[in-house]
Amino acid sequence: MASEVEQALAAMGEATAARADWTFALDALADAFNAEGVVLVPARASEVAGRLRPSRSMEAAAEHYMKEGWFRHDERAIRGWPRVPRGGVILEQDITTAEERAGHPFYQDFLRKHGLEWFAGLPCATDVSWVLSLQRRPRDGAFEGEEARRMAQIGPHIATFLRLEEQLAFTGQRMLLEAYEIAGRAAVLLGAQQRVLGLTTAAEAVIAGAIAHRGGKLAALDKTSDTRLQKLIQSVTGVERLSGLYGRVAVRMPRGGVLIVEALPLPHTTAGPRVRAVLTISNPYKKREPEPPLLADAFRLTPAQTRLAQELLKGGSAKEIAQRLSLSHETVRDQLRQLFDKTGTNRQVELLRLLERFSRER
Repeated sequence: MASEVEQALAAMGEATAARADWTFALDALADAFNAEGVVLVPARASEVAGRLRPSRSMEAAAEHYMKEGWFRHDERAIRGWPRVPRGGVILEQDITTAEERAGHPFYQDFLRKHGLEWFAGLPCATDVSWVLSLQRRPRDGAFEGEEARRMAQIGPHIATFLRLEEQLAFTGQRMLLEAYEIAGRAAVLLGAQQRVLGLTTAAEAVIAGAIAHRGGKLAALDKTSDTRLQKLIQSVTGVERLSGLYGRVAVRMPRGGVLIVEALPLPHTTAGPRVRAVLTISNPYKKREPEPPLLADAFRLTPAQTRLAQELLKGGSAKEIAQRLSLSHETVRDQLRQLFDKTGTNRQVELLRLLERFSRER
């Protein structure tokens, strides 16, 4: 038992240092205590969304727990977490009787469906902000006092790994925001409860007069737009968020125009468990500025062809562009045909759409 627990803790330490998933370590911990599985659970229901850490055998139950809203009616959390002794462990038989379990929906409609009955709750931080919930099937029997004493010994170790993970998460969050800052992108990092964790200088500038940032949250000034914006934010930060799900909405600006807000939920390994999603914000009416070296390299353009591509993005007819470049109309038309050939496009509208992808907002 002791060596199995030590191996599980070592795996947890390695995963933390590598900012990797804890699943393998949690599996090992479940085996060490003869449990069906374990789940690392935030003790506060408001922080549960997107932060459950189940072992593999508990993934289906954890998904059901969140999607069906059982985390709001978790009798173990309601009764048990306030009664967890300092440095100790709470057991199922400490908080419920057989009669109570037989008549309670949480036990009959949720736990029984997954073949679970017994549990032990191990606090993993001095403020009981995390609890390691160990689960057993009826046939394996309840956790007993001697097992609880062994569990209590590993609580401080897990708390240390959680603190280290949090510190690494802050570093990852800062690095992600700095990357968007360097790229000049208008980006907002979102955490639990739709809270803003950080935003770039470009984001502060582009949302001015259209989206308010107050109380740690975003709110569009236009009410209809705000309804759409809040729905989008909830979809990527809430209980049923799906990593990889992508969406965007238009936010009307009170003085005319719109902003496009795009959202992408992030796995916790990207920038730490605190960051749920990133929003990028753009103004489609803002003129774009091409990047000449990028255009030239991408399509092997001559300097003259590159200049024409830049002028096309500024707008105007071929005749107007010829005047700006002090060239003849025929020369511009010839260069335009060369651009069609090198970029594989056939029409000016198609060419412009392609060139815009190689451009930045001014």
